[in-house]
Amino acid sequence: MYFLHKKITVKGLENIPKKGAVLFIPNHQNALIDAILIPTTNKRNIFFLTRAAVFKNEKVAKFLSTLNMLPVYRIRDGLSTVENNIAIFEKCFDILKQGKSVEIFAEGEHHLFRRVIPLKKGFARIILGTLQKYPDLEIQIVPVGINYDKHLEYPCSTSIYYGTPIK
Repeated sequence: MYFLHKKITVKGLENIPKKGAVLFIPNHQNALIDAILIPTTNKRNIFFLTRAAVFKNEKVAKFLSTLNMLPVYRIRDGLSTVENNIAIFEKCFDILKQGKSVEIFAEGEHHLFRRVIPLKKGFARIILGTLQKYPDLEIQIVPVGINYDKHLEYPCSTSIYYGTPIK
């Protein structure tokens, strides 16, 4: 990551629970890099949802799975594929039940704006589905802010802010 950035500033690491179910919800300004910044700047073992299109090649899919990446299917990828999310969300429920972490971009797509765009429902489905299946499980939601000084230029500086967990 430091090869791509001249400086990475991380704040709020003390806000990340050391154990238990955690759902990381960052904003999404830079397609691939945002997803990698979260697991590389904290000590939690994180599974993260990635657009399903990158899993089309079987060898690539196997490799991405070893990196804790899970495919998420979007309506724009084809309405018929969205049902595949049922199995992926079930996997997320079980990951959280095991006291592990999941990362999902609530905005559902990356953008160049310096603000949060309207949120999609995937993160809420994961939370509600997990609590429906495991009603006594405590899930902590950690909001994450990612900011780039010049995210269209190389190299740029990046700031990551881990917010106070929401139970």
